[in-house]
Amino acid sequence: MIKTTDHDKTAVRLTEILKKFNEGEKLDPKELALEFNVTVRTIQRDLLERFAYLPLRKDGNLFYLESFYCRQTQSKRC
Repeated sequence: MIKTTDHDKTAVRLTEILKKFNEGEKLDPKELALEFNVTVRTIQRDLLERFAYLPLRKDGNLFYLESFYCRQTQSKRC
């Protein structure tokens, strides 16, 4: 049986958040907290501390990645 550790859960959460940013999504910390079954404070820590190196912007309660930084695809641009 494979045991999932807290580190694994964190890595998956951070990866999924990065993928969403790269796809041009604007993310609400409350919705992310519900999706990943963590507290809003955990998501805020992810966004403000763990992703401090990224050019994140805030529009109201929504966080998004500056468009110049994300990968551009044919179907979507952030």
